[in-house]
Amino acid sequence: LAEFACRGVCVTTAGCGSDAWEAKRANQAAAPAKIDFRSRFFAPRAGLAEDPVTGSAHCLLAPYWALRLGKDPNGAELVGFQASARGGVVKCRLGNGRVMLSGLATTTLEGGIYCG
Repeated sequence: LAEFACRGVCVTTAGCGSDAWEAKRANQAAAPAKIDFRSRFFAPRAGLAEDPVTGSAHCLLAPYWALRLGKDPNGAELVGFQASARGGVVKCRLGNGRVMLSGLATTTLEGGIYCG
């Protein structure tokens, strides 16, 4: 993947419907919601082997899966599961040409901006 001249590579598949371990993990994390799609994001050229949960990727994936699943792209609500080692559920709501994301977050860096 490091050979590709791009920021990163995102892979995706339909939601979890089986009894596989990953499906159980995703469905437990999202309960009571149903997982509409799964993804992983790799960015070795950016120094990141795999991003645990990528909001920007979900902004592209949500409209794609809304169309694939026959949901109204103006008002659809979908649930994505990023299947990294840490894993994460991202709830996506489409409307007015935008994707609103919500879910639990892990703080990895804090900072401040000073004007003076």
